[in-house]
Amino acid sequence: MAERPRTTSQPDPRCVDCGCDAPELDQEQTLRSTLGWRLVFERQRDGSNKALWRCPPCWQKYKQRRASRPDR
Repeated sequence: MAERPRTTSQPDPRCVDCGCDAPELDQEQTLRSTLGWRLVFERQRDGSNKALWRCPPCWQKYKQRRASRPDR
């Protein structure tokens, strides 16, 4: 079986684009995605995955940029 790539992430997420702090979670069961935050994994040169969090406004901008790329 193939080895899974390592994932690196920050313990307290910040938006990768604007740098704002992720909201505090009031319960263990609350997911940041229910608050509009989105997580994308970006493959690094060493084979690991880097977790990139985006706040709701930056996520919308990111989606628009990706949709307008000619290779999509």
